[in-house]
Order: sequence, then structure tokens, then C-alpha cells
Amino acid sequence: MPIKEIKESALFIADAHYPNYGDEFVEILKKIKSEEIKIPQLFLMGDIFDLLFGYNEYIKSFSQEAIELLKELSKTL
Repeated sequence: MPIKEIKESALFIADAHYPNYGDEFVEILKKIKSEEIKIPQLFLMGDIFDLLFGYNEYIKSFSQEAIELLKELSKTL
């Protein structure tokens, strides 16, 4: 598998303390989707990465909006 290049202005989100700041995370995703925040790449690490792989069913149970936004963004970023 080829190594991807990290592009200038890529956004890294790590240790977002989701779900404590879940609303803020969703707002950032909405701004990225609407291109109010313009980025070429989004890298998720820590607790957000765990969310995507169903590590914690409790968090996953109320995170559908974030998950759907990430699915949509994955098509363009």
C-alpha cells in the first residue's frame, strides 16, 4: 500500500474527548462539509478513531450524526 502524503492545511483531531465535546466536533464537521473550513485531508486519532470502529457501543449509540457526516466527508477528502 502506498504511503499517502500529508497535504498542507490537513487537519488532525486527536483526543477530542468525545462525547464531552460532541456538539463542537459535529459543528466542525458541518463547517468542513459546507467548506466554511477548507481542508484537503482530515486525520482522526484517539477517541474519535475508536468511535468509528465501534470500540465503545455507549458512545456509538448517540453518535449517528457525527458518523454520517464522516461518511459523507470521506467521499470528498
